[in-house]
Amino acid sequence: MTDAEIAWVAGIVEGEGSLQSRQKVAVVVEMTDPDIIERLHALTGIGRVNHNQWKAKDHYKATSAWAVRRASHVVHIVLAIYPWLGNRRREAANAVLARLGHSADAAPSVGVEPTTSRLTAGRSAC
Repeated sequence: MTDAEIAWVAGIVEGEGSLQSRQKVAVVVEMTDPDIIERLHALTGIGRVNHNQWKAKDHYKATSAWAVRRASHVVHIVLAIYPWLGNRRREAANAVLARLGHSADAAPSVGVEPTTSRLTAGRSAC
């Protein structure tokens, strides 16, 4: 994946997803936009997609979900998106990684260099 694609995945996970570490570890995104779910799956090449036609109420839309549950894949995706996550999701990411015996130290560090607007090592405030 390109840096832009990884950032896009991180934004979707940040806004619509969850990083689960209580009983089993997982990265899950569930929403009513199946095209976004399919794109997540296509870009990452991991996880499973489920299109749920059941609706709790008639006026609800059907949902689709992308779930990554294989431990090695969870570690891979969490480390890839970590630099783009906000504080709350980073806490959840740290819990997931710790549960799997890893840490965010292996996550890439990215940022935008103010003078050239290019992705560089080290995260800078925008």
